[in-house]
Amino acid sequence: MAYAFFEKEVNGQKVISHGGDTILFHSGLYLLPDQNLGIFISTNAPGGGKTSEAVFQALWTAITPSRRERPPRSRGFNRPRGTVFR
Repeated sequence: MAYAFFEKEVNGQKVISHGGDTILFHSGLYLLPDQNLGIFISTNAPGGGKTSEAVFQALWTAITPSRRERPPRSRGFNRPRGTVFR
């Protein structure tokens, strides 16, 4: 557990999250450091506390394959290719 954040794994990817609620608002922040992606969801409806987690789960499942389906990562994938002009 990170300071004021929770760490978990979803489909083999590290997710850092934090949620918060008031009487009228429910929010969830989800950070995906390996993907350089962050998602913030805030609702003001009854039952909204469950909505942000459900939306995150649905979105994350749609954009990432499960661990079994993910192809092996290429070692040279992040290397720049081509000519850089400055």
